[in-house]
Amino acid sequence: MELNLDVFSQFTRLVRELIAIVQEPADRRRERRKEFLNNEIAPAHAAMQAIHRDYTETFTELLGLLQSGDDWQRTIELLKTRRLVFVTQRADIRGFAAALADVKKRGGYVKERELNAFEKYVNAILEYLRQASPADARVSWYSHFIEHFEFLVEHEKTPYGFYEGISTSKPPAEIVKSAYADAVHRDIPEAWAEYSTAYHNLELELTR
Repeated sequence: MELNLDVFSQFTRLVRELIAIVQEPADRRRERRKEFLNNEIAPAHAAMQAIHRDYTETFTELLGLLQSGDDWQRTIELLKTRRLVFVTQRADIRGFAAALADVKKRGGYVKERELNAFEKYVNAILEYLRQASPADARVSWYSHFIEHFEFLVEHEKTPYGFYEGISTSKPPAEIVKSAYADAVHRDIPEAWAEYSTAYHNLELELTR
């Protein structure tokens, strides 16, 4: 599943909206905070829940394939799909970082509780995305690994040995398998727990 959340593409607009909200009189401020939660944050949270289910299921399937050595074509399909998603996510992360820096530089970033909670929420999404790219985060040769894996399968050779041009202490597929095992059993659950905490903290700030 490709991540396409308005909290990235609309970050500057959302910050400005929050700044306007915190400047409202108390009664109007409460009403507009709830509107912001319902209209902007709730859809983003629903998307994150769907993304988390998709990542958990896909990573678990890929890990099982790497462990069993079965269905090489399905393994290639999942490896290439995950790689494409990571490239898209990396562009989103760069765009958000630039938008955040621009907002702070212009002095439009106010350290109100709502804004502080919103920044932590978006950063929690970014951290989740980093943990959801396990092989890319650990090795520099991941894209070459996928190409080698596919090439060997096409030539009816095992893709689970050492690769020419990739210097590793053990077969690259073993290293990739370990990365996905860490993601499934530790990294993704921990990142989701951090995201959930940030979401609930933001929810509390917007409903108090």
